[in-house]
Amino acid sequence: MRQQVGLWRLIVFSTGVALVFIVASVQALLPERLLIVVPAASYSIIGAVLGFLYPERGWRTGFWLVLFFLILLPLNALFVGSPPPWVWQREAKGLLEDAVIVSLAFIGAATGSFVRQRMTRRTA
Repeated sequence: MRQQVGLWRLIVFSTGVALVFIVASVQALLPERLLIVVPAASYSIIGAVLGFLYPERGWRTGFWLVLFFLILLPLNALFVGSPPPWVWQREAKGLLEDAVIVSLAFIGAATGSFVRQRMTRRTA
């Protein structure tokens, strides 16, 4: 059982890592109005699919999916050459966008899990 939980975490975390890099590479090609829509939809859809595949894990799937994304948020300052100027009006907007992405991953995973559990209850 413990090995299965470790494998599930590895699969979901690896999916989250891949999703960060895929979304980051696609965002360079997107117009500004879609910069929040594509990552939010991606995390929500992938969260729903993973929640459907692992219904017993529920919202925890969303946590492991966004964990790498959450780790990168504070480390972002280390990736830039000089410390970024903190303009709180811009930072608040960015943090709100990040919160939307994270919450939609949780909601997607919980929804996928709920749908799968409802389907298995009806057929049983």
